[in-house]
Amino acid sequence: MLRYDRLKRNRQKFLALTGITPKKFKVLLPAFARAYQRCYPPSKTLAGKVRKRRPGAGRKGSLNSMEQKLLFALVYQKAYPLQELQGEAFEISQSRANHWIHRLLPVLQQTLDDIGVLPERKKRLNSSWMAGSDAVKGGKALKNRPCPTAARRKPIATRMS
Repeated sequence: MLRYDRLKRNRQKFLALTGITPKKFKVLLPAFARAYQRCYPPSKTLAGKVRKRRPGAGRKGSLNSMEQKLLFALVYQKAYPLQELQGEAFEISQSRANHWIHRLLPVLQQTLDDIGVLPERKKRLNSSWMAGSDAVKGGKALKNRPCPTAARRKPIATRMS
């Protein structure tokens, strides 16, 4: 199983799996924790409703620390493995890997934006393309647009001898 506390001792392996050094990981971790708390405050459930009970009950998962969550997201971003493989590496099922991927990648993106290292292209994509395509914004659905047709050539007549 990939565990932060073991992996941080091997700089080369850490760099190969995450794309950053353990030192940069430590710098990124507080910003990631703040972004995670903003996205998923402990006073609310995943559905966004106010909690009726205190958080922390139930079984402890393998991604129970912020270090493990950030490691999971960085390994996925670096290698884009199949969810089955990502789950095996972190000893969780494929469905849980899918759940965590969709939960943590927006947090990682927000973290990178907060610390100012998100590429400008990503910011533009999020603000324009993710909100909807230009065709839909303009009032026309893509299916209503005329399709470009390739120029057709007439068949070449050949002589038969």
